[in-house]
Amino acid sequence: MGTVSIFVPIPKVTKLELVFRDEVYLAGQNIDGEVILELSDTLFLYSLKLKFAGKGFVEWIEETDQSLDYTRAVHCSNKEDYFHHILTLWGADHDAEGLEQVLVAGPHSFQFNYKLSSDIPSSFTSKHGKIRYYLRAFCTAVSGTLAQVEKELRVQETYNLNLDPQTKLPVMVEAEKGVSYLCWTFPGISLRVSIDKGGFVPGEEVIITSHINNRTPKNVKSISYSLYSEIKYKAFIQEAFCDHFREFVEKMTMIKTNPTVDIPPRNDTKIVGLLQLPSPLIVSDMSRCRIISVQYWLVVAISIPGTRTSVSVSAPIKIGTTPVQLYK
Repeated sequence: MGTVSIFVPIPKVTKLELVFRDEVYLAGQNIDGEVILELSDTLFLYSLKLKFAGKGFVEWIEETDQSLDYTRAVHCSNKEDYFHHILTLWGADHDAEGLEQVLVAGPHSFQFNYKLSSDIPSSFTSKHGKIRYYLRAFCTAVSGTLAQVEKELRVQETYNLNLDPQTKLPVMVEAEKGVSYLCWTFPGISLRVSIDKGGFVPGEEVIITSHINNRTPKNVKSISYSLYSEIKYKAFIQEAFCDHFREFVEKMTMIKTNPTVDIPPRNDTKIVGLLQLPSPLIVSDMSRCRIISVQYWLVVAISIPGTRTSVSVSAPIKIGTTPVQLYK
């Protein structure tokens, strides 16, 4: 559910509710809903309005002059607005003395329709950045804003994966790791992973084929599949009356599963696994956002039995909203 917060209302306003489908909306999609206002008595109001807004920001603290004997903490930040529109549902477009109107006691319903811009980025939240969209309904009178209600809107940016030929090609990565003890190295595990394409949409199941050559004397009991992201934040700091560009990279595991397997010692085994991607996700093409960019990898890892080490591979993939069409 979206976050809802209600301004402390006056006694005559017994209910102010914002209702629309709680789902992930694509950029460019229409939002249909209603605002329900309930009064216990007749009330003089200027208007009932609905605000649609979207904004993003990034911020972090970093240390400068690290090559010197001292360091200095600086605050890096950046922000951008995607849209800000106000729709009058009832009453005057502008609040001014003499424009008050009477709204009688009882329940009132006001329908609305709003089309999202097609060039906005996906909703996003992390420790160092946020892209947030929300709707806010509020009623105003001579004394100011009487009551308001706000609800978050989840948005998915659109990106057609078929525009990038690389997303239609299969991806294969491999790695091998031995077991070291003192000056000797013993056979370990080799791992070869393949996926039939390089582009996926949020919520899609990724089919992962793993060829595992277990050359150790022990059984392999587990394998892990994860979606790993590298998020780059872009900001400025002001020094000597000039803005200096800064970047900060954050690595995140978006989702991870650890299915149980049983691979015998000194055995070559093929395993087909699934990883369902979360939704929503920021798409790989972040041209609509100037302050955040992202890259994705599919990571498959196996712990080497009897050791504290593991062998892993990372396959680069792209995330979009229009599924890849594979023509056979």
